[in-house]
Amino acid sequence: MARTSAFAFKGKEIDIREVGEKLNVDTVLEGSVRKAGDRLRITAQLINVADGYHLWSERFDRAMKDVFDIQDEVTLEIIDKLKIELLGKEKEQVVKRYTDNPEAYNLYSQGQYFWNKRTEVGLKKGLDYFQQAIEKDPAYTLAYVGLAYSYIVLAGYEVLHPKDAYPKAKAATMKALEMDDMLADAYVLLSTIKWENDLDPIAAEKGYKQAIEINPGLAFAHKAYAELLSAPGRHGEAIKEIKLAQELDPLSLITSTSAGEIYYHSHNYDQAIKEIREVLEKEPNFIPAHACLGLSYIQKGMYENAVSEFQESVMLSSRSPLYIAGLAHAYAVAGKREEALKIIEEIVKEKLCTSFFYSSNLHRS
Repeated sequence: MARTSAFAFKGKEIDIREVGEKLNVDTVLEGSVRKAGDRLRITAQLINVADGYHLWSERFDRAMKDVFDIQDEVTLEIIDKLKIELLGKEKEQVVKRYTDNPEAYNLYSQGQYFWNKRTEVGLKKGLDYFQQAIEKDPAYTLAYVGLAYSYIVLAGYEVLHPKDAYPKAKAATMKALEMDDMLADAYVLLSTIKWENDLDPIAAEKGYKQAIEINPGLAFAHKAYAELLSAPGRHGEAIKEIKLAQELDPLSLITSTSAGEIYYHSHNYDQAIKEIREVLEKEPNFIPAHACLGLSYIQKGMYENAVSEFQESVMLSSRSPLYIAGLAHAYAVAGKREEALKIIEEIVKEKLCTSFFYSSNLHRS
């Protein structure tokens, strides 16, 4: 199960059966980590969701420098307990390390935390943490992936100009692939750059398929591929891919928001609204969801609701040009011509970087 969904339960007192139901899994690994000086005490237990029975449990007392050895040890013991036979490259992938530097790993984790907020401030903070992780370990491929993804999303939000952001994203992606040509995440990003910046959807589709072949369980790859399929109207294929992404990462806010947008593009506005409302029930301040809901309300003729959603997007995003353009459109279709013109004048006066193609830019979220 994807990290974003699994970590949604961190620090919460939730019945193990509820966790199993929400994630659609048979077993759950839970535990704790305590740190004292340079020593770690890690407890871990593998639990059968159906009856709460402990299939395996263990305590590890180790030095901080051994943290990655502990990860491998826990992983291999669970594989043995579940009698999963992995041979050759499959086993290598399971215990694969991307860094042996605890400081770099910690910085990368903080970068992921802020990046997942999908706000301008969060993305910029994430960018800084990923860069710091690379400084600690220049061979940390996942940190380059985080760096590249941050640049792509910041370009999509029109916080950074595409001419500045995409070359940096591509450079980071290519650096990651130079070090690891089997890194599925990097192929997803390279394909996104080929699609959005190079305008080469054929090459992008080939790259997304390659990423999925390398790692069929990568929800991020299925989400990106679904968005590509949706753009030219291949709605059936797109919905199939986004549903698979949701199965792999059911609690991911951005994946479910993407599902809402794909239903929107397939003209199934009721389903789009349903998907997005579920996202906002989990996180009321998730900006891309408000924008997608606003678009869906416009198509349903619910103009006042649309205006409200875009106002929320503008406020939460600290006046992102992407959402300001969306608000102008919502005012226009609602018959509020003066309000719409006022925003357009503001955009022109302040020279905000926006092309007004806000609906097509949402997938970059």
